[in-house]
Amino acid sequence: MTMPFQTIQRKRVIVMAPTLLPWSETFIREQVLAMQQWQPILVGERIAPDGLPIDQLPHQVFCPSTANIVRRLAYAISSRLGFTDPISLRALRRLDASIVHVHFGTAAVDYWPLLRHLQIPIVITLHGFDINVHRQWWEAGHGGPRRRSYPTKLLRLAHQPGVSFIAVSESIRDCALAFGIPPERIVVRHIGVNTDAFRPLVARTTDRPRRALFVARLVEKKGAKYLLEAFQRVAPHLPDAELLIGGTGPEEAELRTLAGQSTSAIRFLGKLSSQEVCEHLRHSRVFCCPSVTASNGDDLRTNFVSNQAVSSAGMISGWDQFRRMVAGGL
Repeated sequence: MTMPFQTIQRKRVIVMAPTLLPWSETFIREQVLAMQQWQPILVGERIAPDGLPIDQLPHQVFCPSTANIVRRLAYAISSRLGFTDPISLRALRRLDASIVHVHFGTAAVDYWPLLRHLQIPIVITLHGFDINVHRQWWEAGHGGPRRRSYPTKLLRLAHQPGVSFIAVSESIRDCALAFGIPPERIVVRHIGVNTDAFRPLVARTTDRPRRALFVARLVEKKGAKYLLEAFQRVAPHLPDAELLIGGTGPEEAELRTLAGQSTSAIRFLGKLSSQEVCEHLRHSRVFCCPSVTASNGDDLRTNFVSNQAVSSAGMISGWDQFRRMVAGGL
């Protein structure tokens, strides 16, 4: 479905992501909403089930769930074999955009058979796993058979005319350079935050409950199990301390099992909206982000700007630091 465009005449930008839009990709929605000089159109392969609300945003999907089986089959074959799907290409051309902004290098590689025909600038934002995972991990097929050639295709794409990259941090840019992305093709643009929405609470940190907050997708590199271990060690010394874990992901079941073995002072919040995250930040003494390097090389290389905006809460990045802080009374 395509939403009607605004009447204000602005240059159009196609903002592409594989799925529109998982809860873990709030940053894409916020960037689109913040655009003033460009008219954004969200484009993806599918609508995320129970995802972020995008009804009020112009958006389009290549193969909607209402498509008939012939269309779905044709699109699946084209995507899997790297062919240009003519229906999707016509849809993109009708948008009459001046530029395409693709989130994630993996999506850029997948959509290149379409994008190469548009003959407009292509900007690809690299966020983390798409550039800091070991090349050997991809090439060994751990990301799936079709991802074996991802490193080769990404580097080939990096040398195409009109293609450039955005790194969301200096560290991500370093990873991109080490990967082989030409330095003249990549710039750093940090992800911002709406400081009107994320504002510090006037109340002193020590007036709040002894509450530690963790919000992230529950995957290996976020290090949530190490946070649980740290909390379990200090909880007997501070009976009124509590740990809130926001987010979902593949490690959730394991984390719930670990938490259930020890204390009821650990609560899982599930998916949280930006407003809910903001409220929890304002009523927590410390925000924890005990990231680690995953077995495939993926790690966390972006700043927690939302927490920094609500700066009256402390922020720590390692579970040893967490133990020391809680032992000192949070």
